[in-house]
Amino acid sequence: MFGLGIPEILVILALALVLLGPERLPEAARGVGKAMRELRRASREMEDVPAIRELRDAMHDVERPIVETIRETMATPLEAPQAPSPAEPKREPEPEPEPEPESERKP
Repeated sequence: MFGLGIPEILVILALALVLLGPERLPEAARGVGKAMRELRRASREMEDVPAIRELRDAMHDVERPIVETIRETMATPLEAPQAPSPAEPKREPEPEPEPEPESERKP
């Protein structure tokens, strides 16, 4: 139901009996039952509204590709990032030879 097991329900019922007393407990239980019945009926009526149904269908249409993408991503093993391969050491460009002064040029 709400994730409540038998022990939790028994504790709640015992507390209700202590707090409300045996005279008011049946009346409180009837009130809780009526409230739950009204909630269920209201939720059923909301499902019958066409606009709500269309909105729910549109949400499912949007949700499906997202869920599929997430599942595919989760199924694919992640690759470890590759370390850059050791590249050849960068060589500085060789300086161009300086031109000889005209006085030292040979004819």
